[in-house]
Amino acid sequence: MCGADCADTMRDMVAGDDKVFLEPDAEYGGYVVECPSLPGTYSQGKTVSEALANIQEAIQLTLEDMESAGSRSSILPKCW
Repeated sequence: MCGADCADTMRDMVAGDDKVFLEPDAEYGGYVVECPSLPGTYSQGKTVSEALANIQEAIQLTLEDMESAGSRSSILPKCW
């Protein structure tokens, strides 16, 4: 779990070749995480590891939706 010093700053966690951004969320009591190279792909979790697992699932679902819609491009990121 993240130490107290990260409560005021956004942390970035490397997940494969690209980055996801992990931010403590005082209201939720956990973490919010996003993959900025896939706009709108966000998730959350009570712990860092739960948030990272959840964003991996969100990224996979986003890519599957894009592929089924025929809009997946070879330029898309590798967020994990």
